[in-house]
Amino acid sequence: MLTLTSDSRLHIGIHPVPANDTKGDPEHWHIDFRYLFHTGAEVGPLPTEEVTDAAWREIDSISEDRLRRRIGRAHR
Repeated sequence: MLTLTSDSRLHIGIHPVPANDTKGDPEHWHIDFRYLFHTGAEVGPLPTEEVTDAAWREIDSISEDRLRRRIGRAHR
């Protein structure tokens, strides 16, 4: 079972995406709304149709200080 840690978002990421002629997508902006979940269950692999290099991670394995602090505050 997944549990949402907070009703509020953890982070919003905005970045440009180049055109992709193969998919017929023009250049555009992409917005990621990130929320923090936790689970004690085995969840298996994440779907990778549109996401690459995604993983379930322990907080200690996050190398970016700012993101690790945000997660730590949200998880309390």
